Formats: sequence, structure tokens, C-alpha cells
Amino acid sequence: MAATQLAINKLEANTAVICSKEAGLGNGLQLVAENIQDTTENYTEFRLFKVREYDDKISIFNRILTLFYGDENKEIIFKFLISVLIFSLFLLYGYFYKYMNPVGAAWTFGGAITTLFLVISNKKIRNRFYFNFIKGYWTYQVVMDDNQPSPEKNYQIPRVVEIYEEKGELKFSIYIADKPSREFAKSTKILHSTFGLETGDIVYWYEVSDINTARFNFKGIVYMYWQNKKKWRKITQLTARYLGEVTKEQGFVNYHRISKTEFDTIRNSKYLSF
Repeated sequence: MAATQLAINKLEANTAVICSKEAGLGNGLQLVAENIQDTTENYTEFRLFKVREYDDKISIFNRILTLFYGDENKEIIFKFLISVLIFSLFLLYGYFYKYMNPVGAAWTFGGAITTLFLVISNKKIRNRFYFNFIKGYWTYQVVMDDNQPSPEKNYQIPRVVEIYEEKGELKFSIYIADKPSREFAKSTKILHSTFGLETGDIVYWYEVSDINTARFNFKGIVYMYWQNKKKWRKITQLTARYLGEVTKEQGFVNYHRISKTEFDTIRNSKYLSF
């Protein structure tokens, strides 16, 4: 492919490509060197990349709930239709008159609908609904203020994060690929949280879980925030700012959603222990 791109001027004329001898001569290129794979000074490294796969779909039930919690035109129309349905149920009272008295009709229809709205408007129920958009598996990268990767603070050994729910609260667990069976760090307390269909943020304390892996006991605070442009999809990117209480380090972190398969693959990869 590289030889063909150079031959058809897709690459600059002063570009050299690594390819088989047959591919180079077949595309009319000039042979500069051969058998370079056996040269001790050859440090060429080949990497294979693939598009990251993850499941960002939400359940049908949660899609219905987005219509209750949203404020766009289609969601307002949905709420209006629900109100019309409630009114229509009361109109049916005349049909059920011989089977139910007015008080019974009011308690049956009104009570059922009121219970439904009380349930879906409950703060804990609402938060658990929003949790579904952020729960899952993530990898992260430390970045500088200009959103460029920070070579000093990024780690050679990958680290992955699992965000899950426990007793009605979000939890964060960080793992190092070299230590798959040990939780490296974790959240300890959610200090603040604001959830919405389009934006949200969380402030939480974190601390080291495995002192043997971390080599020293550290803790700090994280402010995490996000924007979701697709209400019908889970959040796929998070941005966070951290401040270490012990180390006094601070910086920015970009989180990217990954699949459970990729999470397990990274977590169980073999790296040199430190």
C-alpha cells in the first residue's frame, strides 16, 4: 500500500517506504536498501491499530425515562400525551359507572398515575437512571492544560477504571495492568454530583487501595465533568481534574469508554512489575 501511494504521488517525492522488493519494483520505485530487517541499527516498530469498540446503547426502559426527564419539544409533547391519557381514563368513568363508584375511580386512576410520577421523580430513582449513562469501563490519559498528552505523567503500564453502582452511589475502581487482581486506587466519598441528560459533574475523594503497588499512601480529590450530545447514548468521554493531597500534584485526565473485553484484556496484560 505504501509503495502504491508513493508511486501515485500520494506521498511526497522525498519519502522512503518500507515494503517488499516486488512491491517496490512493481510500482517503479528505486531500491535504496534491502534486508534491512537484519540490520542491528534498524529500530523500526510496526503497530496495528483498530477502531475502539464499546456498547453505548441504553435500554428501551431508559429511553422512555429520557422523555420524562428531558425538556426538549418532543419530550414536552410526550408529557402532554401522558396527561391526555390520564384525563381520558377519568372520562372512561362513565363506562365503568356500573362497576365502580366515583370515589373508587378517582382512587384507582388518580392513585396509580400519582404513584408512577412519585416513583420516577424520586431523587434516588432519578440518579440511578443517570448512573446508567456513566457506568462501565474506561481507560484514561493524563493531559496538559492545552489538552495534549503529558509525557511526564503518563504511565508505561496502562491503567483502567471501572465505574459501578453500590448502595445507590457511584464507585470508581482503578486497576494497573501489571496487577490485575489488585485494586490500585478507589473513590471513597462523593462530595457533590449534578446529573443531567446533556451535562453533569462529580466531585469525589480518592485514595490508594494497594500500598504495595503504589509504593506510598496517597489520596486527593477529583472533579469530573462531561457533556453528552446524544441523549439516546451512554457517555463515551469524561474530563477530570485531580489534586493530590499528599503529593500536591495536579493535572487533567481524559477518560475514554472501552468495552468489557478490552478492559479485561488490558487489565490482564503482562508487564514488568515495578
